[in-house]
Amino acid sequence: MSTSDELKNYLTQNFGGAEGDWKRLSKGKNEQGQPVRVFENKRGGEKIEVTETGAGQFSARSLSDAAKE
Repeated sequence: MSTSDELKNYLTQNFGGAEGDWKRLSKGKNEQGQPVRVFENKRGGEKIEVTETGAGQFSARSLSDAAKE
């Protein structure tokens, strides 16, 4: 299972929808060199940024909420 597939499972459990609803929009690295992926729920439009913090750990934040502020 790829990391993106694992993250889609995580997103489904924590943000809703089905795994097939989540699409990875981008993949890159932040200033600290940590992998960062942005996913969008194709049905609901919510965007989530997921940062790989090491040792199989991730942090996630909604970009949809940030856009509303």
